[in-house]
Amino acid sequence: MTKKELDEEGSCFAKTTQWGEIQPIAVLKVCGEDATEFLQGQFSQDLWRDRTGVARYGFWLTRKGRVEGDSTIIRLAEDYCLIFSFSMTAAALVERFEVFLVADDVELVDVSTDWTAWQVMGEEVRGWLESQEAGGGDSGFAWEAPWNLGRGSAVVVSRAEPKWPIGWREADPREFEVARISLGCPKVPMDLGPEDFPQEGGLESAGVSFRKGCYLGQEIMARIQNTGRVRRRLVRVTGAGTAPATPDAAGLWQSGKQVGVLRSRVDRDDGRWLGWAMVNLSSADFDRSATAGETAVDPVDWLTEEDSETGGSNG
Repeated sequence: MTKKELDEEGSCFAKTTQWGEIQPIAVLKVCGEDATEFLQGQFSQDLWRDRTGVARYGFWLTRKGRVEGDSTIIRLAEDYCLIFSFSMTAAALVERFEVFLVADDVELVDVSTDWTAWQVMGEEVRGWLESQEAGGGDSGFAWEAPWNLGRGSAVVVSRAEPKWPIGWREADPREFEVARISLGCPKVPMDLGPEDFPQEGGLESAGVSFRKGCYLGQEIMARIQNTGRVRRRLVRVTGAGTAPATPDAAGLWQSGKQVGVLRSRVDRDDGRWLGWAMVNLSSADFDRSATAGETAVDPVDWLTEEDSETGGSNG
């Protein structure tokens, strides 16, 4: 299976609009006089960049620039923000914030049970987002997914299920997962996690601001940006049969040497599986396949030597 075939398959899925519920979702209400300023020093994106009501996607990074989680934040006023996350629980977000709260006027309220989330993908999504049906405000929000690579893909969060347009169909989670990987969209924390930098998944342009002031992990982000180099990279891989399921079968090996590790993987309908793998750029042989346990792994976005020198691309 080639990169072109995967891209075409993902685009085919998106020709008719699909929707599906996403679980779980964490929603945290952050309010108080210092709410936005406090989050500005924690979040990798610039919350002051846009007018209120605009969804901003970014990361919660460690001091060393590793990905602790990701979120979308909507600033509704200077003293009121909503955080939506599918990679961290509300309790985990609160625990992180409380470490850095000293004398800040900030109140954290878990309102997760008030909201439900859906993902939508298809050619009609952008037009629908601009229509009144997409909604907005206290009853619901909708925003275009930042990693949709030019295809219509969005997230909808609401207190009640939206009224989907006629002709849209409900797709199961596996269908969305196949489409997501086919279209080259990494996911936190399955593909990028506590050991990884955003740049290793090619998500720095979607989720990192290089113009805002200081925030946790900012120095590392600037250093990687300035050097243009990472040591590892996410690539799409595929293989025959069922996707390796056990942790022991997750390592990618060539000639007795581990060159990477499998991340997300999903079974397809054609007797093959598809996934993401984090590959060591200095040790992988970009002209050969790898193995995961007893499974042969064929690269889709297998990097060239030239790519490895510049950090590569997710395609």
